[in-house]
Amino acid sequence: MSAPERGFSKGSLPVSSSPNTFSGSWAVGEELLAAARRAKSTRDFFFLLVEGITGGRLGPKELKRLEHKPFIDAIVRDNGLEPFFNPDAGSLYTALFKAFERKEREAVEREWEAVLENWRSELEAQLDRCVSLYREASGPRLEVAFELYRREELLLPLWVLEELPSPDEFWPWALEKFSPSAVEEELLRWEALPAYRRRSKILKQVAGAFASGWLELAIYALFPLAEGAVWDTLVRFNPLEKRLEELIRKRNRKFVTIQYALKLLLQRLLSISDIPSFLDWHPFIDYREGTLNRHAIQHGVAVEFGTRENFLKLLLFNGFLADVLVGVEHNPET
Repeated sequence: MSAPERGFSKGSLPVSSSPNTFSGSWAVGEELLAAARRAKSTRDFFFLLVEGITGGRLGPKELKRLEHKPFIDAIVRDNGLEPFFNPDAGSLYTALFKAFERKEREAVEREWEAVLENWRSELEAQLDRCVSLYREASGPRLEVAFELYRREELLLPLWVLEELPSPDEFWPWALEKFSPSAVEEELLRWEALPAYRRRSKILKQVAGAFASGWLELAIYALFPLAEGAVWDTLVRFNPLEKRLEELIRKRNRKFVTIQYALKLLLQRLLSISDIPSFLDWHPFIDYREGTLNRHAIQHGVAVEFGTRENFLKLLLFNGFLADVLVGVEHNPET
């Protein structure tokens, strides 16, 4: 913004003056603030602010002959920085720089809370429908589902809950049941859900990898398949997703909308407070080989994870998602 638009006129900036001499506002626009933040020091940051506010008529050369505190006080006042400005913590220049940072962080946090609440509200209507349909379809077998999750974090498709003789017999039954042809049949079943049908080529490659004994490759593919299904079905079309992701970058904090959506789903369905450990973040230094964990596997830390048990756990988790998420895809309102 030019100086006249801010209330400054040519010739109105004698070097002996203070900010009170000028009729213009000392408010800082977003573009100027972004440019000033690229300065090499907080002192240069201050110089760039004043130079930008005054349209270049009061630059570093002139400012070096003036007392800086009145200018900093004016910038603090006109930008509402009083609650964030702490001149006792260091130099005035650093205090000014940090005041802008603190004010922006507070504004981002306020917007984050509001956007997250509205984003979650958009999601909850879909989740409620998914949970209702899955509970209705599973009937009394939901208790079996809860028991298997409690024991081994197993999340299973409906047909497995119906065919499984008992929770105690799960692994002997599953290891015998899932031949290459049975795995292929299960993968094809998921294509009833558009999110999986869009990834049909990957499904065929998973089937081929399993049939060839390449369990590590099959597991590598199954993790993003699950996330892609949740993304397409629950997250992608949320009207607030774009802004939420922008705020995630601004906050510079970890928040994965796909994991959060799954967490809300499991809270409603099985009263589970956290996402399964095989999907959660895990410290690399504490990782034990053979453990199924998305974080360690997808980042290349894990090596010896290609077991049939790990493959089936992840395969059936995807099958569980296919059964649950179909409630959204069949909803004409989504």
